[in-house]
Formats: sequence, structure tokens, C-alpha cells
Amino acid sequence: MLRQARCVFSPVSGRLATPVRGRIQLSPTSIYARRLATNPNSPETPAPATPKSDKQQSEAALNEDYSPHENYVKPVQYTLSVFRKLVFYSSALTVSLATLAFLGFEGAHLWVENRSMTGLPKENEDDELWGWGNEWEGWTGGNKGGTDPVLSWRARHALRSAWMAQHWGTGSGYLAAASSTNPSPQGDLDLIEAFLAQTVELASSNPKLTFPPESPASSAAIDLLSLHASALERIGTRQSLAKARETYQLLWKESSGDAQRHVESARLAVKIGDLSSRLRQGDLAVDWWTKAIEYSTLSFPSSDQQVDPLSLIPQTLPPSPPSQRTLVSALVSLSAYYSMNGMLEKALQVEEKTLKLLYPAITSNAKEPHGQDASKLPGSRLHELFLQHRYSVLNAHLAEVLYGRSLDKSSIPKPSQPNVDGAYASHVHLHLAATSSEKVANALTSTPKNHGEGASPVAQPLASIYTSSPILLRPASTLLRNARRSAAESWNLAGLLYELEGRDEDKRKALECFERAVQWAGGNTSIEDVKSDVVEKEWEGYWKNYTRAKQRLTEKSGNHH
Repeated sequence: MLRQARCVFSPVSGRLATPVRGRIQLSPTSIYARRLATNPNSPETPAPATPKSDKQQSEAALNEDYSPHENYVKPVQYTLSVFRKLVFYSSALTVSLATLAFLGFEGAHLWVENRSMTGLPKENEDDELWGWGNEWEGWTGGNKGGTDPVLSWRARHALRSAWMAQHWGTGSGYLAAASSTNPSPQGDLDLIEAFLAQTVELASSNPKLTFPPESPASSAAIDLLSLHASALERIGTRQSLAKARETYQLLWKESSGDAQRHVESARLAVKIGDLSSRLRQGDLAVDWWTKAIEYSTLSFPSSDQQVDPLSLIPQTLPPSPPSQRTLVSALVSLSAYYSMNGMLEKALQVEEKTLKLLYPAITSNAKEPHGQDASKLPGSRLHELFLQHRYSVLNAHLAEVLYGRSLDKSSIPKPSQPNVDGAYASHVHLHLAATSSEKVANALTSTPKNHGEGASPVAQPLASIYTSSPILLRPASTLLRNARRSAAESWNLAGLLYELEGRDEDKRKALECFERAVQWAGGNTSIEDVKSDVVEKEWEGYWKNYTRAKQRLTEKSGNHH
């Protein structure tokens, strides 16, 4: 028996040996098989299988070979593993991106804080004498630059975001969700105002800062209110202008009580008067310009009665250059208001007195107290160009007033009988205004008077003596833009006046004037060459006049042929 059992279970080539005849083929490792082997008469013994056909046997073999074991644990474990890895890698990616975004955000703000937002440079003798540092745009950092550490973390970030929006054309910061995606200048102004408004709101709740009308106000509070009012003023809507004027009035009340800050009070009074004029409140505007003249000349009235501003115009300019610029700005605003509202006699008096006041300053070579040539110093040269530009603007005003007064006495001058007091005098003053503005623009860009045939003069950049000075860069850029605009407007008015006279020679002169206006407006006699020194409405007027005059001359020459 032992030999027989060894034959049955001995392995041969990894399989069971051939069983002994009469025994059942069962796997010895199966419990079920051992039970059958020990008890062949068990009721669990299967009945003899019914013979199956070949087809049934093949189908059974296929089902036996390809039927999977129904194990639900491993698929679930695999699915959970996939989701676990997905969550892990997604979380890691999200954390990495958030960290990079935060580092980039803070890195940009640190760069602006320490490198871009420069402080007020130490004034040299030239800057201190001519007072351009008084027009410095402060961002609460003072001489050190940056932002004031007294401000909270959120307020400093909002203020830096306003700086980015103003200088880079777009903003970044925690207020970005509330900002507009409009890339236009108006969209940038709205974004700047939103950042500054949020900064003022956060800073006003800071117990370490004092805002007007409480006195003395903190320097950081004054800077924030000035920046916010300037942004509101540039937006230009009626509501924003009213808010800007209200803010400037708070600042004026704070500075007017200090005699050492009379120039600052005068500058604020000019701004308030200009805003009141834009809001169609002429009487209030005249009152504020009168205050500006009083603070500039330190000629305060003895009583609180209303004073005629014409009686306050001095015979000579004040000794302080900042006071000179402020006084002239107030007189130019007063002249424009009287001219636009039909008060020609008052406008004429303001313009004649102011031109007489400015004439010695722009014709004589200004000397510094130490005897050096002031034209070699950029601060003094910029002051001289400022007065010369205001002189040209007043000449343009005077030309309009003289022509308007001539129309009150007679009709439009006929070609055979020109009105010497009207059209001719207007031509003289407009030509003087245009050429004076061109001289100012050419001096600021260090280019010769003749800029070349067909070349646009606005292609010339600001001279390096101004771009290299942080104090002079902003006022010089503003003066260059204003000089180009006044040159374009003066040439355009001269062309219209030539057209009114009606002679063929005058029509050719009108075309030349319109062409000069288009060039100074930013275009090389082509609509595609427009720059942004003038607003779109002004450019359209210049271009329309130029094309009309050119078309008339072309048609007339064609008819002669």
C-alpha cells in the first residue's frame, strides 16, 4: 500500500503521477478531495457526470479560463490610492503656486518701497532758491522715500498699489478684485482713486495720524489727501471735482493759519478756484483766485469786504520764484474766466497788466544772487520758461479779446477794409503766442527752432538736464505738454482768422497755420501719427481745419487749370 500511495503522489515534471487504475483523480491538497478519499460513500460524493458534447466542453473550458475572481477590495484600494495621490499633488501644486504668487506680490511691493518710491532729494542751492521742491509729489515717505511706517500693513500696500497704477499703468494689490480691467487712461485713474480712497479710509482710523480739520495735521495725512484730491481732479466728473475741491479746502484751512506756508496756501487757492470754475461757479472761483493773489503778494485786505482782484495786481513780481509762478497762474485763470464769460473789458485789463508785469522778467537775463548765469542752472531756466509760456498764453487770450471787442463795434472785417484794432492786432498777438510757445518747447527739448521739413516737433524728448533731476522731471514734463498744446491752439486760431479774411493769400497762410497746428498737436499731417499731447476732441478740430483748407486750395487750383 505504501508503494502504491507513493506512486500516486510522486511528482513527475511538476505534475501528479498517473493514478492507479480504479482511483478517483483528485488534488491531494484539496480538503474536499481528502474528505472524499477517506469516505467514498459520503452523500457529498458527486453523481457520475453526464457525458457532454465537444461544443459544451469547449464553452465550459472558456468560461473556466476567463471568469475572474470577484474580489472588490483591491479595486477600491486602487481607486482610493489614485484619489489620494491626486489630492496630494494638487495640494502641493496649489501651495507652490500660492507661495510663488505671494513672493512675487511682496517682492514687487518691496521693490517699489525701497527702489522706486524715491524720497525728496536734498535740495541744492539752485533748487532751494527757485522752489521746485514745493511741487514735489510726496507719498508719505518724506525725504527717505517709500511709505510712512506709521501706516498699517494694508494701508501701505494700497498706497504702493496706487503708485504702481499711476507709474506702470496697472495696479496690483489686495484691492485688485475691486478694480477695473479697462486698460484705458480713464480706467487707470479710477483704479488709482480706488486705491487712494482705501488708503485714506484705513489711515483715518489710525490713532497715530491726525487729519484735517484737526490741527496740526500729520505730514502723511496731508500727502494722502493731496494725492487723493489730485486723482479726483484728473477723473474730471462733476462728482469727483466736487470731492476734490472739498479736500483741497480742508488742506487750505490747515495751511492758511501758518504764515510760513503762504505759498502753499496760494497754490491751493488757485486749485480751488480752477475747480470752482469747472463746476460753473464763477463767483466762487473769482473769490478763490483773489485769495491766491493776496497770499502770493502778501497784500491782505484790512477788512473782510469783497475786493476787486484787478486792484490787487502788483506793479512788479514778488521776490520769491514760487510766489511768482503762483501769482501768474492765478492771473491766467482769471483772464480765461473773464474772456469765456463775455467780460471782455475786465479780461483786457487783466491781460494788459499781467503782460506788463511779465515783460521785464522774460526779456532780461535773470541773474542769480551770486552772479552766475541763471540760464546755466536747470531750476532757474525752468522758472524762466514757465513765465515765458504764461506770457504766450496771455497773448493768445488778448488776441481773442481784441477780436471779440472789434465784433461788438462792427461786423467781421472785410478783405478790403481790415479792422486794425481787431483782426490785425489779433494776428500780431497770436503769432507772438505761437512762436513763444514753440521757443519754450524747443528749449525744453534742446532742439533748434527749425525742426525740419515735415517732421513732427513732438518727437523730441525732454532734455537730459530735466530728466536726470527727480525734482524737475515732473514740472518740466507738464510744462512741455502745455507748451505744445498752446502752440497748436495758437496756430489753429491764427488759421481761422486768416480764413475769415477771405483773400487767396490769406487762405494759403491759413493752410500753413493749420499745418503747424497739426504738427504741434502730434501728427505729421497724418491722422495715423497722433500722439497723446492733446485730447482727441482738439485733434479732430485741428485735422478738420487742415483738410478743409487744403481741399479748398486744391479745388481752386484745379479750376484755374
